[in-house]
Amino acid sequence: MTVNEKILLHLKECRSSKENLSPGATQEGIAQGVDIRRSHVPRAVKKLVSDGSVEEIKGRLPGRARKMKMYVLTESGMRIAKDISDEIEKQTVIIRGVEQTEMTLRDARLVFEMTTLEILRNMSPEGILEIPEEMEEEEMEFLNRKEELAEMGEWINQDTAILVIYSPEGFGKTQLARRFLKTLKKFDVCWRELAEDDSTFELYQTISDFLARRGRKRALELFQDGEIDSLLSTLPDEMASVPSVYVFDNYFHVGEDIVDLLSHLAKNSRRLKDSRILILAREATPSYCRFYTKDSVERKLVREMHMKGLDEKNSWLLLGRPHIDEESFRRVYLLTKGCPLYLRLIRDGEAEELKRRSRFTNPEIKLLMFSKDVKAK
Repeated sequence: MTVNEKILLHLKECRSSKENLSPGATQEGIAQGVDIRRSHVPRAVKKLVSDGSVEEIKGRLPGRARKMKMYVLTESGMRIAKDISDEIEKQTVIIRGVEQTEMTLRDARLVFEMTTLEILRNMSPEGILEIPEEMEEEEMEFLNRKEELAEMGEWINQDTAILVIYSPEGFGKTQLARRFLKTLKKFDVCWRELAEDDSTFELYQTISDFLARRGRKRALELFQDGEIDSLLSTLPDEMASVPSVYVFDNYFHVGEDIVDLLSHLAKNSRRLKDSRILILAREATPSYCRFYTKDSVERKLVREMHMKGLDEKNSWLLLGRPHIDEESFRRVYLLTKGCPLYLRLIRDGEAEELKRRSRFTNPEIKLLMFSKDVKAK
């Protein structure tokens, strides 16, 4: 990518606009996001401004007394940035530290909560994603999940091929899956982050490409020829041909065609042999998006696991306030129900992000933010 392409991508990802300016739109923000010297930014954006992709404005950020030069994408610049993003995010990356875990760059961006440019900076020429040290430090916050990891270890070695993990948003399903996958040695991993507008087209393509890279090209040939009925009937056997774990993250509101596909795989899960399907679902997944029945569980075609919040001891550790008084901590624990995401946001003082992510009222937000600083006398 050229420097100018990186700038367009950075401005798209920092989501800055005339109405809602962000620090990423400043010269300093661009320099940090694109990894160039600040003194090089004016020259780099000059051509983008002249060709109408970027507009230079004067803006003021909260807490800053003076206005400064800032840059936002024009309508044409947004189209170009989107084209760049769409093309890059189709690329496949291998995650370092996990045995042959593959996912698209788009999925890696969502799973690891990194920007596209951060991923590119940490990716080797061979397409291996080097996880930054701060991500490794986040793993240290992985608390009190021994029971869940033990249950997943039991599942991977038994005949039930499909495991569905349910929890409310923010309870750490994705982090749990990442930690579990690190323990596997004999499986390749195919990871797909689901979106509401996904269809079976994207799933077929992900699985077919994954298998083709391992020498099993039948599924890809059927997919490219539009032989979807034949592909559907042979898919369980094709998936079984390579011992793999297929992870479908963020299962919530999905289309009827995806429900039908997973229902077919559940009914034929015995044919998956040594391969496994791991589905990370929200607890509030509507009944019409459930792809299996109680009978499927009783016949051991599908296994369910429901994650709980952290207990009081581990919530206290994650909150990182050893001197918080008992009453204040109790309020925090009752409101958050031990949700790791909410506890981290409270710990880090991220009131706006907590408000966006949760259903807490303004008084509750203020109470939570205040409680983190209450110290025992």
